[in-house]
Amino acid sequence: TKTLRRKFIMTRFSEHFISSDTFNIHYIDNITQADPSLVPLLICPGLSETAAEYLDLMEYLLPRRTVVLSFRGRGESGTLKRGIT
Repeated sequence: TKTLRRKFIMTRFSEHFISSDTFNIHYIDNITQADPSLVPLLICPGLSETAAEYLDLMEYLLPRRTVVLSFRGRGESGTLKRGIT
């Protein structure tokens, strides 16, 4: 199933959060499996996509380091507690 596949892939990748005083941004990184001599790739998902939807692509792109983020309000990333200023 999809859940089992995600658990398997996530044993090879790491999840992180960048925190600010208003919200957290979630990202997934495959640095532990990557070749440092290759140029890394940053994936910024579109409209309603999340970092978790790119796990298969991250695995396919190995040994290139790939970092995928979930924008604010998507996936595991937080939302603002109040309006944008």
